[in-house]
Amino acid sequence: MDLNAVDRIVAIPTHTRVADEIAERSITLAQDKLDLVPLVVDSTKRILSITYADQSDLIAGRAFTPLIESRLPLAQSVRVDGRTTEAEYGTLGSQADSADVVMVSAYVSPREFAGTIGAQQGFSRFVEKLALSGKRIIVISFGSPYLLSAFPSVSSYLLAWGGAPISQRAALSQ
Repeated sequence: MDLNAVDRIVAIPTHTRVADEIAERSITLAQDKLDLVPLVVDSTKRILSITYADQSDLIAGRAFTPLIESRLPLAQSVRVDGRTTEAEYGTLGSQADSADVVMVSAYVSPREFAGTIGAQQGFSRFVEKLALSGKRIIVISFGSPYLLSAFPSVSSYLLAWGGAPISQRAALSQ
């Protein structure tokens, strides 16, 4: 590969369109009990968008959150991680009570020596509690396909398979 040719080959519009199409086709709707997906864009719909990621994951939500906020004017966005306290989850639960739909984007990927590929217990309990209360929830996994087992009562579950910005944009196109 001629390194001087990289700028002429990588990220050209034709290749970018192919990459976008591949990312969009990879999105998997594993469950949609309440027919929430695709989310109908409605300027009166109150959406609470919760991003769960490791505090060191700087890419998590970087593309997804601004797109939600630009398309849904009444959307509120919050980020939580393993340091989020039960009191903070309580406050977040109050915010969820006033939302029409809660979108949870979870950025959990397998990591060496982590011992698990799941979410922290506090987060899992919080999402499951919301789901059991009847709240309309769409969970999007940007990583592990096994997160559904942490909150089996959610009504809608999408798999984006990874947290790259291209996958974040593709997930919102569904």
